[in-house]
Amino acid sequence: MEMLEPINTDYSYGHLTKVQRAEIIKKLTESQKQTIEQYKRYKVNSMLLNQFNKTGTEWKFLEEKINWNFNQSNPNESNLHCSCGRGVKYLYVCKSKNNQEIKCFGKNHLEQEAGIGSNVLQDIRKEKHKIDRGLDEIVIRVDGDVFFPTEPYEFLKKNRMLDILFSKERMEYLKEFSREGLPIYREDENKMIKEFNRILEKVKEQKHQKWLKTTEGIQYLKEQVIKKKYNEEQEIIRIERQKIWLNNNDWFNEQKNFERKSDNKETTIFTLKKRTIDNAKVTFNQVLIHHNDVTEKYCIESNCDMDALIINGMFDGGSVTNGKTIIPQETVIRLLKMLNKKFEYDINGLEKRVDEIYGILEHEGIIKKSKNRFIANY
Repeated sequence: MEMLEPINTDYSYGHLTKVQRAEIIKKLTESQKQTIEQYKRYKVNSMLLNQFNKTGTEWKFLEEKINWNFNQSNPNESNLHCSCGRGVKYLYVCKSKNNQEIKCFGKNHLEQEAGIGSNVLQDIRKEKHKIDRGLDEIVIRVDGDVFFPTEPYEFLKKNRMLDILFSKERMEYLKEFSREGLPIYREDENKMIKEFNRILEKVKEQKHQKWLKTTEGIQYLKEQVIKKKYNEEQEIIRIERQKIWLNNNDWFNEQKNFERKSDNKETTIFTLKKRTIDNAKVTFNQVLIHHNDVTEKYCIESNCDMDALIINGMFDGGSVTNGKTIIPQETVIRLLKMLNKKFEYDINGLEKRVDEIYGILEHEGIIKKSKNRFIANY
């Protein structure tokens, strides 16, 4: 199973007109229509129960009945009748809290006989409108070919998490919508997705912790320690190299001011020469910090300008890291000869020493040959 992306709730679906709502609902199967209608009726009845309770009336609301085929011009044909005998479209079934008598009221008689004022009826109409607006989200999702989120629903059901996330009433709505394949509110879907992902992440972490105790896992941890140490060392080297350049930049700023007054080329050359060697020694340390046995065995020394410059040239001033191609021998020789013209390093026997160091590093596995080039492997 893969983690699921949450549903975007940053935008509003907007609202449908009665005609638009009817057009979309018309595309549904009869059982899907009944499911949505039952859910709407449940929402309306819950709302009416709350509204009636607020009034303090002796009547307890039981149920709202609707005659969708009500004919305004001939109300007596309605199959729903107020206790007064008048045919109505909306009928409110109520029970007396005093004597348990059950009566049916139309809207007009709610105020007269049940004591439900016009302000309450107005609130009821507003709340019904809100319920319709809320259902528009589901209807629009239906029109967008969105279906019930079966994967997280079944997963959470199997893990007995649904009854923790949702109320009993909400669970019933999810059950019915699941059966019909109808989409649900984005908020509810995201609640399931969040818990689904949390459990998956927990299971994944448990498996990972178990794997870490295996041979492969133990080896992985060892490699991570080595990698962390390597990264820390490389950061130290980076800081050292940065200090060299910063110190020299400070010196160059002072030198510019000094050169306005005197022509001191020897001092400038000496500083550039020192900076180049200092930088080469940092690269030397970067590449061979874990290979003291190699440097001691073959007498490769960072204090030897030529050795440091060769290593620095091979690894391009430290920019050639593991897995990258090192600089070819002939290029290193050419670069060091150019440096020597300017700074007069002690590089007698340069070609021979370059050949020796390439051979030593290849032999010790610090560089590896791949076709016609060498790859860094320190």
